[in-house]
Amino acid sequence: IAKEQVTSGEFGSAACSFELPEGLRNGWFSLEVKEGNHSLASDWFRVVEFVLPTCDLKFDSLEGKLIKVGDPLKLSGKIISYSGHHMSGAQISARVQRWGDVLQEEQLSLDGEDRFEMDVNTSEEGYYRIEVRVTEAGGETREFSTGLYVSSSITVGMRVNNNADAELSLINEPSRHRWYYRPSRPVVNASAAQIVLEARNANGDLLDIPVSYEIGKKDGAALLKGDAVSGKPFSVDLASLESGLYELRSKASEGGLEAKNSSEIFYLAPGESKVPEGVSRIMIAPEKEVSEGGVSFRIGSGAGKIYGVASLIGDAYHIIDSKLFTIGDGVVGEIGFDYAPSCPDAVRLHVLYFLNDSVVTYERQFRRAKDKLSLPLSFTRISNKLYPGAHYRFELKSEAGVEALAAVWDKSIDAIAPLHWNRVSMSGFTVPSVDVYTVCGSNSADSEEDLFEGRAAGVASNKLGTRSTMMFKAAAPVADGAMVEEEGAVLYDSAAMESAAGKEDIPLRERFEEALCFEPQLRSDSKGVIGLEFDTSDKLSTYYVRVLAHDKTMRSALVQDEVLVTLPVKVELNAPRQLYVGDVYEAAVSVSSISDAPVAGVLSLEDGEKSQQFPIEIAAGQRVTKLFRMNVDKAGSLSLTARFKGDGFADAMKVEVPVSPAAQQLSESHSAVLHAGDDAEALIRELRSRFVNTDGANADLREISILDMIKEAIPEHADPKGEDVISLTEAWYVRQRASLLGVSAPEDDLMGKILACRNSDGGFGWFEGMPSSPVVTAVVLHRMAAISALGLNVPGLDTSVLYLDKEHFGGERPFWYGCLSDTQYMYVRAMYASVPFQWKAGTNAQKDLLKAFKKNAKAYLTPSAKDGRGLNGRILDKARRLLTLRLLLEKDGGIALAKQWGISLGSKSALSKSLNADAASLMEYAVEHRDGGWYYPNAVMPWRGLLEGEAYAHSLLCDLLDGLGKEKASEIADGIRLWLMLQKETQKWDSDPSFVDAIGSVLKGSKEVLETKVIVLSKSFEAPFKDISAAGNGFSISRTFFRQAVREQVYDNSSAPRNRNEAVWEPLREGEVLNVGEKVMVRYDIWNAEN
Repeated sequence: IAKEQVTSGEFGSAACSFELPEGLRNGWFSLEVKEGNHSLASDWFRVVEFVLPTCDLKFDSLEGKLIKVGDPLKLSGKIISYSGHHMSGAQISARVQRWGDVLQEEQLSLDGEDRFEMDVNTSEEGYYRIEVRVTEAGGETREFSTGLYVSSSITVGMRVNNNADAELSLINEPSRHRWYYRPSRPVVNASAAQIVLEARNANGDLLDIPVSYEIGKKDGAALLKGDAVSGKPFSVDLASLESGLYELRSKASEGGLEAKNSSEIFYLAPGESKVPEGVSRIMIAPEKEVSEGGVSFRIGSGAGKIYGVASLIGDAYHIIDSKLFTIGDGVVGEIGFDYAPSCPDAVRLHVLYFLNDSVVTYERQFRRAKDKLSLPLSFTRISNKLYPGAHYRFELKSEAGVEALAAVWDKSIDAIAPLHWNRVSMSGFTVPSVDVYTVCGSNSADSEEDLFEGRAAGVASNKLGTRSTMMFKAAAPVADGAMVEEEGAVLYDSAAMESAAGKEDIPLRERFEEALCFEPQLRSDSKGVIGLEFDTSDKLSTYYVRVLAHDKTMRSALVQDEVLVTLPVKVELNAPRQLYVGDVYEAAVSVSSISDAPVAGVLSLEDGEKSQQFPIEIAAGQRVTKLFRMNVDKAGSLSLTARFKGDGFADAMKVEVPVSPAAQQLSESHSAVLHAGDDAEALIRELRSRFVNTDGANADLREISILDMIKEAIPEHADPKGEDVISLTEAWYVRQRASLLGVSAPEDDLMGKILACRNSDGGFGWFEGMPSSPVVTAVVLHRMAAISALGLNVPGLDTSVLYLDKEHFGGERPFWYGCLSDTQYMYVRAMYASVPFQWKAGTNAQKDLLKAFKKNAKAYLTPSAKDGRGLNGRILDKARRLLTLRLLLEKDGGIALAKQWGISLGSKSALSKSLNADAASLMEYAVEHRDGGWYYPNAVMPWRGLLEGEAYAHSLLCDLLDGLGKEKASEIADGIRLWLMLQKETQKWDSDPSFVDAIGSVLKGSKEVLETKVIVLSKSFEAPFKDISAAGNGFSISRTFFRQAVREQVYDNSSAPRNRNEAVWEPLREGEVLNVGEKVMVRYDIWNAEN
C-alpha cells in the first residue's frame, strides 16, 4: 500500500507516517521494517468502522469464593463513564445462564455511585454465565459478562515453588526406565520448602479458604504440622528432617465440603553427602541462569558405583571443558566447571554415565544472567484533570541522553483493541540445538530452549483503528494557567465550577479526535527532563498518557498514567453516521452534571436555521435526556448544534451528519451470444426488453467477437502480478499465446525467473529460495504441458516429474501435509508418461504406501460398473479421470505407466472401456445457457478451490470433450468456450489464476466460434431505494431480521425437573415494536440460478 525510506538516528530509532488511501477494505493491515531483504520488525493493526463507547463496566471480583448449590450469591459492579459524569438514566438488564439454560432475567437499577447489584439463584450445580446489558440514555448499548462455578465438591493440591531442577529414580520403582510413568515428585535441596496449597472448586477456580497440612513418612506419624491459606505461598522449615522421601498431607474444609490430598516430596539437605535410603539415582542441576561463579551439578546413586563423563559445550558444539568422574555407591558427589567471562553467554551441560547395566544421559542449558536494561523514568509534572481544547505540558524525569516515544489517546479504544508496547529486552542466550522440518505449506523449528526471549528491534504504532490521525506537530506555547498540578480522584466542587463559568459566548466543541498526540522522538535535557506538549480535543473522555524511553545502550522504561478531559456540565449528542433524504430522525440529547447542587437552564438543538429547546433542571450528579424530532429533507450535510445554558454553566457541541439521497447508483447489464446467421436487431431488442430498473432503449451497446475479447485480455496478463512462480508461469503462458495471435507482449526473460524457482531436488518453490512444493510443482508442470501441446519448446522437466514421484511415495505423511491427492498426482503425472516411473520403495512404510496407491488407482481408473462407477455428480473429478485415461492411452509410455500403477494386463482395453463409459455419463450433466453456450452448473460448487475454480473446471471440460470425437461433445465444447467468455465479463474471471487455462481452451475453438460475437447492453443510473427491483438475471439477494428471545424448550423427558429456557433467534415481523438496546441480527441470502 505504501513504502517509506527511513534512517535511524543516533538512538537507533526511526519514525515515519502513512496515510491509508481511500477505497481499501477494512481488516488487518501489516507494518514491516526491512533492511534490504532482512525483516527487522513487524506488527499488525486493524482498520475498521466503529463508534467508541462512552462507558465501561467493572464487576466486583468473584474470585476465591466458594459458592455451593443453594448459597446466596450477590453479583455487583459499577458502570464507569469515561467522561467522569454519572450514568443516571441508563437501563441495566441482566441474564443468568447455566450451560445455555436461561435461569433468570432482571432489570437492575443504579445507585448514586453508578453501582448495581442483583441476587442470583444458585439452585443447580454448574457454570453460571451472567450477562449485563447497559443501554445509555442516548441509545449506546454494550454487553458485559462474568461467570463462576456453583459447586458441590472441592479439591486440594500442592505446588513447590523452589522445586529443584532434578532427576530422581527410586529402587524397585515400577517402570523406572520409563520417565513418563514415574510420578512427579518435587525435590527440595534447601533448608526450607516454599509451598503453595491450592483448594479449587469443580471448575478448577482457586478458592480463598483455609488449608491444614502435615508432613511425615509415608503412612507414618506427622513430623511437621501447620495451617495455610489456599493460593498463598508459605515456608516450611525442613532442617529438622533427615534427607529422604516424605508425604505432605493436606486438608481443606469449607461450608460442609471437605477435600484431602497426599503428595510425595523428596528432601535432600544442603551439603548432604550420603544418598538417602531407597534412591536408585539422583542428579540435581543448578539454576538455569548463572549470575557468577561456575556451573556445577550434584549426582549420586544408592544402587551402585557411577562412572561418567561430563562436558561443557559452547557455540558450534565446541567443547569448553570435559571431565571423567567416578562416584562411589551411596555417595552424593559434586562436579563443577568454571564459567569464565570468556565463555559464551549460553553453554550446554552434557552428562553421560553408566550405572550397573544402564546408561543414562542428561543435558541442560545454562545462561549467563542477562542485563535487565532498566532505566529510571517517572512523571514529575502531570495534571489528571484537563479541559477540552486546551494546550498542556507534562514533564518526566529520567537521565540525560534519553530518547522517548510518547502518545496520548482515548482509553475507550481499549473496548475495541488494547494497544500494547513492549520494553526493549535482551535477546535470549542459547546454544543452537535445533531440528528443522520443512514440508509443503509449513515450516517449524523445535528446540529445548526458546531461541529468543525478547527482541531488541520492535515497532510501536498508533494502531488504534480510529478515523482520527495521530498528530505530529511542533510544540506550541503553553497558555498561562493551563497547567494545574494535582493528584488523586477528579471531582468538581461548586466553587471550581462557578469560576469556570460565566461567559456569555458558549465555547463550541466540534473537534473530537480520539488520538491527541504521537511523538516518536522526544529528547531529555541535560537534567534528564523530558517535556511532552499536546492539545486536548473537544471530546470529553479519559485518556492514556504513555511514554517509552531508552538510551543509546537500549536501557528502557515504560510509564503510563490516565488523565480526564471533562467539564462540570456536559452536553452529549450521539449522532448517526449516515442519514438519507426522507428520514425522520429523533435525536437524543443528554445533559449531565457533576455539580453537588441542581442546575437549571435551557437545552436546545439547532438544525441550520431551525431550533428546538426545552427548559430543564438537572439534579446534583444526574443526567437529563430529551428527544428532538426532525425531518431530513435535503442531501448534503446536516449540521446539528446542541447547547445548554444554565445557572453559571454552559456547554455546546456541533456535529456534521452526512445526508445522502435515498437512492442508489446502479448498473444493469444484459448480454447474449450472437451466432452466425442470427438476427442481430431482434437479439438487441430482446436484450433491451430485459431491463427492469431502467429503460433499456438508450442502454450502451457493445459488440465484440470472442477472438477480440481474448486479444483485449492478453496484455493485462502478459506482465506477472508478482515474483512467485504461479504468476510468472501465467505471464509466460500468455506471452506464448500472444506470439501465436500476433499480439505484442513484453520480451524480458521470464523463463530464467521461473527456473530460478526450481531447486536441486527438481521441485519448484513458490518463490525463489523457498523449499520445493509438490502442489506448486504440479501447477508448473500442468502449464508447461499446455505450452508443449502448442508445439512450442519448453525446458526439460524430467527431474521435476521424478520429484513428484519421490514426494508422493517417499513415506508416510501427516494429515495436515499440503500434498497432492492421488487423483491430482495421476492427472499431472500422466501428462509426462514418457518419463519412466523409477520409484523404488525402500522402507516398509513406503511399500505400504505404494501398495495402497495401486489399489486406489485401479479402483479410480477402472471402476466397477455394478457400483455405479463412483464420482456421482462430481463433475470436475469425473472430467479429470477422463483426461487421465486419455493421456494414458495416447501418450508414449502411458500404458506402461498404468501397469506400474497396478492396472493389469489388458490395460489398454480396460482404460478404453472406462473412458467411453465416463464420457457418455459426463455429457448428461451439461446445460444450455439461456444467453448462449453450454455450462455445468455444479462443476465445482460448493467445493471450489483456490486453483480449481469454475474457470479451471470448464477449461478442463472443454479440452476433454474436444478429444472425444463425437458431434454432441464438440457442440458442448464450443458452447463452453462461448460461456467462458461471457463469464469473463460478468464474474471478473480475468483475476482468476486459471483464467489463462480458459484462454487456452477457447483458442482451440473453430474459426466460427472465435468469430462469434457477444452483444452486451449496459446502463448506469440512479434509482430510489423503494423503486429498485431484482434485475431478472437469475441472481437474487434477500434479507431477514431476527430478534433474540427466551423461549421454553419442550422435550419429551419426564426425568428432567423442568424444561430448559434458551435464548433463540426469532424472525422480526413488520409492525412489531423494538426496544432501544435490543439485539437484532440480519441474515442475507444470496442466490445464483446458474450454480
